[in-house]
Amino acid sequence: MFTIKTLKKKCKKCGVYFHTKRKEKKFCNFECYNQWRKGRKPKQYTVKPRDCPQCGRTYKPRADKTKFCSRACSATWNQNPEQRGQGYTRRVNCLTCGKEFLRKSKKNKYCSLRCFTDKNKGANNPKFSNYITSDKRKYKRFTSQHPVYPGEYVHNVIWSLVKPKEKCIDCGGEVEHVHHKNGDVTDNTIENLEGYCQPCHARMHALENGLGTKL
Repeated sequence: MFTIKTLKKKCKKCGVYFHTKRKEKKFCNFECYNQWRKGRKPKQYTVKPRDCPQCGRTYKPRADKTKFCSRACSATWNQNPEQRGQGYTRRVNCLTCGKEFLRKSKKNKYCSLRCFTDKNKGANNPKFSNYITSDKRKYKRFTSQHPVYPGEYVHNVIWSLVKPKEKCIDCGGEVEHVHHKNGDVTDNTIENLEGYCQPCHARMHALENGLGTKL
């Protein structure tokens, strides 16, 4: 049969040891709890006094987020459509098209989703990765949205721009494959790249795997 173990704890008020099944219990009875509660110092609030926007009375708020001196002032303010603005804060201009619109909160900066997309697409997006992604083999390549090299591998583009006339490092033929020297396919620095034709590239990998013989 499953049984709950009892804990031996010391009362926070009188210091008497007692047994309980609750870990959060700190007092042996309600009398000790009430005496401890009466002897506590009142909580000190450090928020500066402010003026109520509804009645204008200066009051000392109990929390920094408090805006009104009472619930009555808060309800009166929210029920007045001229003050509350019927759910809208104020009129602002869209950051994309410049059209004036009524925003629902302070976070609204665009009049429509289309304007938000146009403003934050491409290089304006804080998560923009310069049109670079990676495939299952971890080779970096440009996305289909790249204006110049859509879908092409980054190391091939770098090789064609830096060494367009370079020949195969083994046979001197036309370069068909760009190889990473240190084996790190994410390291696309020009010092880590070398060009091979199709047969030489296949032979080089075969030698690395012990499946061929060097000519």
